[in-house]
Amino acid sequence: MTIADARAYFVQYARNADDYSTTQQDRAIIMAGNDFVNRTRCTRTTFANVTTTDGSNNIDPTEWPTGFRPDRLQRLWYATDFEQGIKIGDISDVLAMHDHSAEEGEPTHIAFTEFTKAVVYPTPDAAYEISGIWVPPFTVYEAGTTTTSTVLNIPDDLIIPVITYGAVAVSQHSLIEHQGYVREARKQYDDHIQRTIGAFATLGAQSVYRARIAD
Repeated sequence: MTIADARAYFVQYARNADDYSTTQQDRAIIMAGNDFVNRTRCTRTTFANVTTTDGSNNIDPTEWPTGFRPDRLQRLWYATDFEQGIKIGDISDVLAMHDHSAEEGEPTHIAFTEFTKAVVYPTPDAAYEISGIWVPPFTVYEAGTTTTSTVLNIPDDLIIPVITYGAVAVSQHSLIEHQGYVREARKQYDDHIQRTIGAFATLGAQSVYRARIAD
């Protein structure tokens, strides 16, 4: 679905839709889209070719996918061995490991100092290729843009209720005369989120985070 398509759905389902500029429509769509992705993790995807440097504890920021953030990271493993995961930890713990040991070898732990700056332990003794799973954010675009052919990254069957219920509720929640409509739209949106989380249960964030905590 493109930005133009999303606006058309918004206009069709919002009360007094003519009162909203394209910038206001987009802001509501962006807010609902971000909320939906953050709660359902429906955009999850894999990445590869993140490479360590022999003798360096740091991973070059340019190695990570565009727009990467560590809070959206779900799992890391070596490209040659899916079952050999790398534990994602707190930066103070990983730095403490380095303080107590000058060990070199295949990294077993990683932590982030900034969005794309990472420290691994032990210090790599070769160039190791790392793959992973992360959740890209909702499509980033400027509200009111004239480039309306941009395709949004939530699948069509999932994004339609996000717009018709979620974005509409966001845009009209302060209008007293539409509160009944807003309450029903919000309920339908929340139900859609729960159905989506259920559909993604075998892949979803909850099971991944439980596994990580158990480690």
